[in-house]
Amino acid sequence: MKMQGLESLLAHKNILLCVSASIASFRAIELANTLKKMGANVCVVMSEESKKFIAPLSFEGILHTKVLHNGSESWENQNTKYHTNDANDANNTHHTSDIDNKICAHATNASKIPHSCNHIAYAKWADICVVVPATANIIAKIAYGIADNLIVQTLLASPAPKIIAPAMNTQMFESPQIQSALAILKSYGFEIVSPRESTLACDTIGNGALAQIYEIVFGIAKIACCDVFWQNQKVIITGGGSSEQIDSVRCITNLSSGLQASYLAICLYVLGAEVVLISSKLPLTLPESIHIIQVKSHADYQNALHTQIKQATKAIKNAQNTQKTAQKKNPDSYIFLLMAAAIADFKPKATHSSKIKKSAMPESMRLELIQTQDLLTHINADNLIKVGFKAEDMSISESISNAKTMLLPQEQGGKGCDVVCLNIISSHNPFGSQHNAFEILDSEGSLTLEHNSKLQLSFEIAQFLKQKYQHKRAPHKHAP
Repeated sequence: MKMQGLESLLAHKNILLCVSASIASFRAIELANTLKKMGANVCVVMSEESKKFIAPLSFEGILHTKVLHNGSESWENQNTKYHTNDANDANNTHHTSDIDNKICAHATNASKIPHSCNHIAYAKWADICVVVPATANIIAKIAYGIADNLIVQTLLASPAPKIIAPAMNTQMFESPQIQSALAILKSYGFEIVSPRESTLACDTIGNGALAQIYEIVFGIAKIACCDVFWQNQKVIITGGGSSEQIDSVRCITNLSSGLQASYLAICLYVLGAEVVLISSKLPLTLPESIHIIQVKSHADYQNALHTQIKQATKAIKNAQNTQKTAQKKNPDSYIFLLMAAAIADFKPKATHSSKIKKSAMPESMRLELIQTQDLLTHINADNLIKVGFKAEDMSISESISNAKTMLLPQEQGGKGCDVVCLNIISSHNPFGSQHNAFEILDSEGSLTLEHNSKLQLSFEIAQFLKQKYQHKRAPHKHAP
């Protein structure tokens, strides 16, 4: 998993990892280590059978916290206050906010480790409970509350949100008993990270292998960062840079890395949005639930945008009709278009179908270019919020002046954007960097987003859009 820039997603979260007995149990160590590197506080509960596959010491050596199992459960210090394992932390608390480098929405409990090694203390301590791997046995027992082991006892005692990642033989996973148990857990609010198809321990190929660790991490982050405003909102993001062919091997392109678009996609996905990413470059590992459309040329971007906006508009109308039929209140629905791609302003007038041989060229070659249609200007749809991204390398005043024109309607020479994110390129803020800075402009003014990680800036942009639109009716803009 390419984790660069994602480390703060789970910072200071108390995550309780419940490990049941499976050949995949060893992968829980990888998950625990990943979560720790992302700044989470991690404690582990193990079933007795899982200790046949992996020793508690393996987790304790990585996490430096006590593993809860039958042999370690203790009721000493049960009435003591929660404490941390950091002698320098005088207040023993961590505070979170919407944006101030605490990214996710929910506050955490006030301790790095539980005050006592027992299932009640671990249950109260947890912000999120994760069962990895979840066997058929443990899934059935959790679903029906059969509390004959520490994992089920701890989960029943915890009010924290819960996520499970099944791992088992294909026939076991697809059996009506397990599917029924999973349906029950979903009805209780459990999140399920579906297994994947692979070669299983029983030497068969089928659905039942533990999900990739990054998928479980993104599932945890989605629970930790969820925001009611963004739940099921349609978001389309463009990223990377277009390339226009000269011949079969050469092209004209630009230096866009696709990083900001990928971070925006991750951010809005974990906040709860339905995300489509249209990009020529995918520099990060992304959640499988993000709909990725890989493109190259201006025409590819144009076709993908047209299709996705049409589908999103249709989905919103269908949902609204269903709600009206059910006599429910019809909430405001938007399609957010974040146009972060650097799409070519020009393309070669003629394209050669085969490679132009150097021997056939003169010492200099004249390449004739023609303008491409500005996609952002010509995109219009009902309930569409257009967020333009503009890169400039001029002075601040000139760059802001140019960006403001994007807010104007098309008939006044603008692009009809609702919001513009201005990125001023410099030696301190180059293409491909993990950090960035923006000036956000709309009809009401501007907001400076100071130099920060691209993930953090993505959350700040999302927060700006939430504050701007959460109390407004969705616009109804017809295409001209």
